[in-house]
Amino acid sequence: MSNDLKGGGAAPSDVDKGRYIKLYMNPAQLLAYNFNARQMFVQAGRATGKTDFIITPRLIRITESLPRGVSVFLGNSIRQLFSKTLPTTICAIERTTPYREGVHFFRGQPPKGLNFEKPLVMPREFANVMWWYNGHIWHSISMEIKASANSFNLTAMIGDEARYLPGDRVREEVFPAIRGLTYDHPSYSDKNPFFKSYTLVSDAPITAKQAWMQEFEKLQTFTVNKQIVKMLVDMQVAKQYGVDLTQEPGFIKKLKFYQARSTAYFNFSTLENMDILGDRWFKDMEVNLSDFVFKTSILNQRVTKMEGAYYFFFDPDGIHGYLPSEASQMTVLENNMTTEYKNIYDPKRGFNIDIAYDAVDFSKISIRTPITAEEKALGLRSDSFETADCRFDTDIVPDEPLRIAFDFGKGINSVVTGQVYDVRGVPCINVLSSRYVKERGKRLRALCREWADYYEPQRRRNRTVIHYYDHNAKQGTNYADENFERTQFHNIVYEELTLRGWDVRNEFTGQAPLHHVKYQFMEEFLTGKTTYHLRMNTENCAELVIAMRATQKKIGKAGPMKNKSGEKRNAETGELVLQPIASQKGQDQSETVQDVKEFRTDITDAFDELIIGCHKKNFIFANAEMPVF
Repeated sequence: MSNDLKGGGAAPSDVDKGRYIKLYMNPAQLLAYNFNARQMFVQAGRATGKTDFIITPRLIRITESLPRGVSVFLGNSIRQLFSKTLPTTICAIERTTPYREGVHFFRGQPPKGLNFEKPLVMPREFANVMWWYNGHIWHSISMEIKASANSFNLTAMIGDEARYLPGDRVREEVFPAIRGLTYDHPSYSDKNPFFKSYTLVSDAPITAKQAWMQEFEKLQTFTVNKQIVKMLVDMQVAKQYGVDLTQEPGFIKKLKFYQARSTAYFNFSTLENMDILGDRWFKDMEVNLSDFVFKTSILNQRVTKMEGAYYFFFDPDGIHGYLPSEASQMTVLENNMTTEYKNIYDPKRGFNIDIAYDAVDFSKISIRTPITAEEKALGLRSDSFETADCRFDTDIVPDEPLRIAFDFGKGINSVVTGQVYDVRGVPCINVLSSRYVKERGKRLRALCREWADYYEPQRRRNRTVIHYYDHNAKQGTNYADENFERTQFHNIVYEELTLRGWDVRNEFTGQAPLHHVKYQFMEEFLTGKTTYHLRMNTENCAELVIAMRATQKKIGKAGPMKNKSGEKRNAETGELVLQPIASQKGQDQSETVQDVKEFRTDITDAFDELIIGCHKKNFIFANAEMPVF
């Protein structure tokens, strides 16, 4: 496969396209690709290839079909868009198509010498724009910015990770903006299924609030969809007899007629990718994952609550959880605007959306980082991007110190970060993020360095970080240290963060509470009867939310405790006993048991330590009612 494509403002030639290998698509991907509904909703489990073979083909076909069009990539937050959705999509484009960044599309305004077509509506700023050779542009729109889509007249929309999007605002602000544009081109017609189309793709929801997209399932155009299915079947049958119906007069025209009038909702489990992953992968998932995680993340089942849950009163949909778009402490614009923009910004009225997004320069973030020779040899990563830092988090209070707690292990190391401050007069522990490292060779020191990189902008404003740890962090074992030194874990954290310029306050919380005492405390905490109340950023803490929903309790000798039976550790090394599973077909769609370790309960121990540490000086149950935020 050659990467030396030429053409500047031209599309890849047929010769270029012919030099690319054919890609395997599983049945779910093929169905979504061929169905081509104007309004398409896809809910799928892990490892179904949503980005590579559902989002990317949709984006390419919209772009090719609608020259000079104006479309949007929709995300819940700027962080999601610029550190997750867009980087992975750009990687997928270059991995699965002949298109190349810097040749066929640019982030921002392309060089004038390439003679790219101009969009029908020119943006006033280019910081958040992906500009294609034929003049089609994709704006990146975050729901953090109120009324962000109101000023647009859009040809199409794609929303990834739809479970995190605020459903009511998507319906009220975004859908009405997909009005289409007037242009003397045959594709700008209601006969084209990509014109005025919208696409929402999501993992399975893990809370009731995240399931808002499911309401569109009952709005499907069943009669129209049956006609599409019949025609697709006819095509396959005819192909077996050497007949290509796509060459028959009127066949494609009729198919597009139905597709342009179709609303389709697809539910795909990871079982759709059985050919790639193999049955052993699923068997290992069933054994090593909790029942909740297996049903939601793998089988794509709709489970909102598990009986016997350890954190039974945890309510990420309501009192405890919030999304970045709902954060009220600060706004990303006020956090990151330069003096130039502050001079034209009215806090009450805001300012033009194009200018607002210029506070985040799309062209200067999500840049590929060089792959070292060691990483390449070990196959640790490819198509790597820098991770956006905490400047994109809207809920950090600059004057408050960050508070952290860890869970230490050989297979996975986790950290949970929070702050303590009042929200509408109520003292709260605001859990800002959960992070982990699990790659080969990455342990505790790597996690500390990655944490420091992410929160470097906060260090420039407030250097203080409070590290809570109990007696387990005083172990002299080496299983959490990639340097294999018999160093106490809390000292590793202190050393690494101090080297990065942080003022670290180590707060020893003493002997960990007895299991039944901790269970009682957590129950009191989650029901609002302790000194502090819980608020959690459910997007930045996605793995923590899943782990808390999945953690089961069991009855020990003294009372309730966490059921840790799924965490099979080597008694000497502390390593999770899991083996990687190889792909059957050699495609880059496989996952391993190692890849899903973050969904185990380990990270909840870091959460517990953070909460207990914040309460340590007043470890007394207060009589307070649950606040309403």
